[in-house]
Amino acid sequence: GLYMFFPEILNRTTEFVNENPFSSSTICHALDATRQNISITSASNETTIVKLEFATYQYTFILEIIYALGFAVIGVLVNRLGKLIIIEFILFGCGLCGIAIAFVSTISLSIYLYVILLACGLAVSVITASTIELYPTNLR
Repeated sequence: GLYMFFPEILNRTTEFVNENPFSSSTICHALDATRQNISITSASNETTIVKLEFATYQYTFILEIIYALGFAVIGVLVNRLGKLIIIEFILFGCGLCGIAIAFVSTISLSIYLYVILLACGLAVSVITASTIELYPTNLR
């Protein structure tokens, strides 16, 4: 769900920052300010040209680096700490970032918090490994 809107949210917030470089507002305000009315666009049969800002690619690359490093760290620590602690740490940290996004008035910090929020997908691999251990291979 969140990953589908990731480039759109990053692109719109980057547009807002480019148009209002010294503005102090929340990410919600930036998204609201860059909203387009889809019904008017589709009724007029105009082709909307979507231009992705370069910063969108940068933040996507940062997210992929977080995933690569996160999987490496999880692989090293999973046997030492246990799966439950890793899952709790990831989901609690990402949840705090998700809550903080609504209150932070610096757009660039909000974008980084949003990228960290999307890193909650790291917990999926640990949950999958735990689920597989519940069902032994001799029962398949």
